Amino acid sequence: MPFGTIHNVSLRGITCALPDNRVFTRERTDLFDAEELKRFEEGTGVTSTCRTLEKQLASDLCYEAAEALLNKLGWERESIGALIYISSSFDYLAPATACVLQHRLGLSVECIAEDINMGCSAYVYGLATIGSLMQTSDVKRALLLCGENSSKAVDPQSTSGLLYGDAGTATALEKDERAAYPIHYLLLTDGNKFKSIFARDGGERHPHGENNHVKTSSVDVFAFSIREVPKSIIEFMERFDIQRDDIDLYAFYQANEKVIGRIIKWCKLPPEKVPLTLTKFGNTSAASIPIVIATDILNREHGSDVHVLASGLGVGLSWGVADIFLAKDMLADMFFTRNYYDDDNDCTVTAP
Repeated sequence: MPFGTIHNVSLRGITCALPDNRVFTRERTDLFDAEELKRFEEGTGVTSTCRTLEKQLASDLCYEAAEALLNKLGWERESIGALIYISSSFDYLAPATACVLQHRLGLSVECIAEDINMGCSAYVYGLATIGSLMQTSDVKRALLLCGENSSKAVDPQSTSGLLYGDAGTATALEKDERAAYPIHYLLLTDGNKFKSIFARDGGERHPHGENNHVKTSSVDVFAFSIREVPKSIIEFMERFDIQRDDIDLYAFYQANEKVIGRIIKWCKLPPEKVPLTLTKFGNTSAASIPIVIATDILNREHGSDVHVLASGLGVGLSWGVADIFLAKDMLADMFFTRNYYDDDNDCTVTAP
């Protein structure tokens, strides 16, 4: 099993940027009848989502999140040695969106910038990737940007499209020899099921297809989620000798209410430690786990250290588990934005 451990790396902050455009499920009577919307809401738990404005992209949300986080931390831009952008929403066929974000954020040319194409498993894979990079290089500070623009990728005529919301997140990591706890991770892939979440057209294999909407085999993904994810979580906890009571927060990808309920049941987890953010924000894919973490930190009445176990499963199919220790002084923030990037004039614009 591909288990791993990262030493001497700490998370310093998580910031989440959401599009300033909230859409309520019950109000989508322009496309669906009221009874259909009611059944969807009761079946998934999603009462509203936040959707990007016309010219707003996932990278814009990640940029706003990173800009706010760097300002709050007071980090010098030249001190950032790596930026990884993980999403399935990219600005261009070329170059990598991470390169554009490195420019927009004013980071040094000595900053590694790369894209990784991932969905709901993005945050777990991202922590493992960027933490490993930091351990094997002289990078002292790094940014992990996870965001998604799913509302533009799904079929608007299907009720399944009501499940997805958009968001961008930024996580700041720093080398820390006094880190109280290592980052553990487990990463897995089953490419045999790559068509379970599938956007067939628009790539080089099928460049001229007429439909590039993401299609999900809900039955297959649901069955896989409730079978493989709980098994992996239990194996992970056994491998690293983690007891259920050791964990303060279980941050799971926000697929839907039923999937999370099954994971709680099979892993015998305390429901009060498994929050749902999908009710307000929907399934935000790559951004869902950091949103859960940031929301939990912001809602805690008294500052305290937080031991988090995170798990995500998504397109690929890929899935993983990680546990991280968050110090009580770690920054967290969440805000709404109407900003987007005007690449013709190389500036940020606020939509009316």
